[in-house]
Amino acid sequence: MPIKVGIVGAGNMARTHAAILKQDVRVQIAGVTDVVASRAESLASSLETKAYSDFEALLDSGLDALYVTTPNTRHVPAALAALKRNVHV
Repeated sequence: MPIKVGIVGAGNMARTHAAILKQDVRVQIAGVTDVVASRAESLASSLETKAYSDFEALLDSGLDALYVTTPNTRHVPAALAALKRNVHV
């Protein structure tokens, strides 16, 4: 059973982490979200997964873990929201 991972933030760092995660057969990238919808859609398309326009919807999709690849100054709100839902960060 793969670990369902979501990605918040769809910039360069997200692409780097996603490329590494894609190589691990134990991981399923379950979705991507970004404040710029077109970036989330582009990354999600390249990963053959779903783009979420709403961060809360991504968290509620049954994730096991969340990769926070937003700018460093925006990590805390995303991480705390995930932890409140018992999603690993």
